[in-house]
Amino acid sequence: MSKVPMVATSSKLQRESVKSLLEEIVRNLVPKYFDEFLGLITEPEEVEESWRRYSVLAVLNLTGGTEEVLKTIAELQRPLLLIYHTKYNSLPAVLEALPYLRRVLSSRILTYRYGDPGLEDLSQVCRTYAHLRGLRILLIGDVAPWLISSRPVPEVLRELGVEIVRACPEELAREMGKVSPREPPPELVSATPLELRDSLPKIYRMYLALQQLVQRYQASAVAIQCFDLIHELRCTPCLALALLNDEHVVAACEGDVLSCLTMKMLVDLGGRPCFMANPVEVTNEYVVLAHCTVPLTLVEKYRITTHFESRKPLAIAGTFKRGLEVTLVRFSEDLRRVRIMGGVVEESGPWSTELCRTHVRIRVRSGLRILEDPLGNHYVLAVGDLVLRIRYLAQLLGAVPEVTTPS
Repeated sequence: MSKVPMVATSSKLQRESVKSLLEEIVRNLVPKYFDEFLGLITEPEEVEESWRRYSVLAVLNLTGGTEEVLKTIAELQRPLLLIYHTKYNSLPAVLEALPYLRRVLSSRILTYRYGDPGLEDLSQVCRTYAHLRGLRILLIGDVAPWLISSRPVPEVLRELGVEIVRACPEELAREMGKVSPREPPPELVSATPLELRDSLPKIYRMYLALQQLVQRYQASAVAIQCFDLIHELRCTPCLALALLNDEHVVAACEGDVLSCLTMKMLVDLGGRPCFMANPVEVTNEYVVLAHCTVPLTLVEKYRITTHFESRKPLAIAGTFKRGLEVTLVRFSEDLRRVRIMGGVVEESGPWSTELCRTHVRIRVRSGLRILEDPLGNHYVLAVGDLVLRIRYLAQLLGAVPEVTTPS
């Protein structure tokens, strides 16, 4: 269930003493930060087995003497956001319970002091985690054979509640033949050179067909083995994927389910589409990313061109704004490690014909970690400083975060 509920705990002895405090906190936190209030409990027997339907629980600890109740909640095996305050011995009970809770939940627990800043971040992280349960990723074709370190462990996906549904490339081709023709938007036409404009209607039909397939399979994201399509359709899905991402329908190329899942998490955390790309140059001071598709709303300007490897239509040469704050993210395929790199765009724009068409150089710290301790190829770029939110999400996932921020 994608809702994030809050339950309150107190000792039986102080239940009446904290009644007005509880009413105040619930009024302030529900539904602004949490979706529903499950009530106040004082005994372990009041913990409901049905709460397992939630992916994550917020627990407001009001008093001391609640350790056994907190222990029983942890045994539901759901990540927790544990909220405490400075009165009624709330914190002492939390301190006594935390070692046990961390052990039982493999450290998948966050803490927050009521009244401090930062609850919006924590709430959005909990909602992002909850949205994974029931997430459907449509995989068209298969994961590209060269992605030998980017195949999410099926058991991990099942544990998170993520489902992969499959469609064959032929189904996409059939759907392209069925969609009602529509004229591409004028801004796409004007960004496409005259010699490539004949390809634009076909690729726009691909975008419309992908929309239909995503709806048919009730998916929230799509990963497509694009290189198979290039041979069959004589064009690339680069532009179609960019348009989907601009609509917040996460779309990844090369059938990269791991990057697709990462992009979905970052879109939920930050509210903006993401750029999936290859690191093509790394030093300790900067990283250069390149790929042939990029959401059009992420870049300052763009032009339509040909795909790098195949020279087929159409790809996007986008330019990111200099000085833009960004966050780079890469998970291991078992989701047990995540590299988080804060950075700033130093240069962008197509400066080489020997690279994928959108290039961006990002100032980072310890960039050589990408090469010296590799997790795989594709990194996902999110606009803005999402380092803290991704660190929190890593805790709920049980992943070990490796964090660097620009010097």
